[in-house]
Order: sequence, then C-alpha cells, then structure tokens
Amino acid sequence: MKPALPVLTVLLGIIVLWYLASVWMNSTWVYDQADRAGTSVTFTDMVAQTMVQDRPLLPPPHQVGAELWKGLSGRR
Repeated sequence: MKPALPVLTVLLGIIVLWYLASVWMNSTWVYDQADRAGTSVTFTDMVAQTMVQDRPLLPPPHQVGAELWKGLSGRR
C-alpha cells in the first residue's frame, strides 16, 4: 500500500480540483438563472445546482463517470 499512497494522493487532489473548477465554471449559469427569476441563491444551493446541470461547461467527475459507465455497459 505504501507505493500506492502518493498516486492515490495525487488522484484525490485532481478530483478535488476538478470539483472546485466545475463549481466555479458552472456557477455563472446558476446565478444568471436566479437573476432572471428575480430570486437569490445561497452558496449551498448554488453548489447543489452546479452538480446536476444538464449541459454544464465543465461536468463534475460523478457525471463523467456515470456517462462513461452508461457508454461502456450499454445501458441507457
């Protein structure tokens, strides 16, 4: 397990940065939609909405993994 620890640490860092970047890049759409509706959005609501967008600028890792699984397993 010792030789795998640095690799897993780097992989975890990449996933965390990916999630942070997806929230940052997709937040503009959430704030724009709230502005058009005349409502305000809290930070937690904004983060939750960036994770479930249909067509995000940068999809979060769990969306990419789900679509990859659908493609590889043949399930739709």
